[in-house]
Amino acid sequence: MGQDAAEATLRRAWDGGRFPHAWLLHGPAGIGKATLAFRLARFVLAGGGPDGGLRLPPEHPVARRVAALAHGDLLYLGPEGIDAERASARGDITVDEVRRLAAMFAVTAAEGGWRVALLDGAERMNANAQNALLKLLEEPPRRALLVLTTDRPGRVLPTIRSRCRKLALRPLAEDDVVRALGEVAPQLPAEQVRDLARLAGGSPGRALALAEEGGLALFAELVGMLAKLPALDLVRVHALAERMQRSAGEAVFRLWLDMAELWFQRLCRHLAGRGSVGEAAAGEAAVAERLGQGLGLERLLELWEKFAASASRADALNLDRKQVVLNFFLALQRLAGATA
Repeated sequence: MGQDAAEATLRRAWDGGRFPHAWLLHGPAGIGKATLAFRLARFVLAGGGPDGGLRLPPEHPVARRVAALAHGDLLYLGPEGIDAERASARGDITVDEVRRLAAMFAVTAAEGGWRVALLDGAERMNANAQNALLKLLEEPPRRALLVLTTDRPGRVLPTIRSRCRKLALRPLAEDDVVRALGEVAPQLPAEQVRDLARLAGGSPGRALALAEEGGLALFAELVGMLAKLPALDLVRVHALAERMQRSAGEAVFRLWLDMAELWFQRLCRHLAGRGSVGEAAAGEAAVAERLGQGLGLERLLELWEKFAASASRADALNLDRKQVVLNFFLALQRLAGATA
């Protein structure tokens, strides 16, 4: 469901008088799960709010303190913020973090109301942390709220999921992503905003990240290099691959892998009959039509599986990134030439 419908569901549960002690907000990355979790935290810590919604005015004292993570009855465990510094070197949420959560719930609320813990990125809990959280959920304290967010609910123990009220958030419509980008990044050119919205798959957060990292330009470069297959500009391909070898090569390589995966996903959805390609780069629809008809969905999926495996090996073993990029284009060239 969308943000408005999710807020309405949460508000109905609150007004019903038997508010669940734990919620699991799940859905694709970047669609506003953490935003909704903080909105719910402000509402609950304030003891409620305006009729019909969850949103407190920004100038409300509770809203200001939650924004600063300075409310005595709020604990935030997530990828950003002061508590994230306690995570392990791998980025896991450890059992020590969950014990801090349990300790907060074991004492009386500092301000006499609810105690709220937000666990953003619940899939990052290691096994010990998940088992510790499960014990807490089995005997939930009174007037204590735990909100978990995740874009990978399958990595959270089924026994944890079963003890939470689940709320699935769906990706936003393209026009909604455009509007969101207009609000948070008004400096972006209008023609880029629409393309970013198409690439982001309904995620304003991902669209903003692509804008900041240069993902749109890299996607357009990829499409341009595929436009004349089976002809291939090897000078251009080698120049792109050389960028992966420089000092900032790892970041460029990871971004390029993301753009290659996006291109495959969009092409395969088109071939599977899930809608035409709304161009995120000039010529994308023509490339999709020509390559899709010639190669077919089965061949493309087989190619992607091989490419993803080689990219994963290169990343894990610090192998030659340049060769991974070259192999990607050469494999597509061979397939396109065989079906020309």
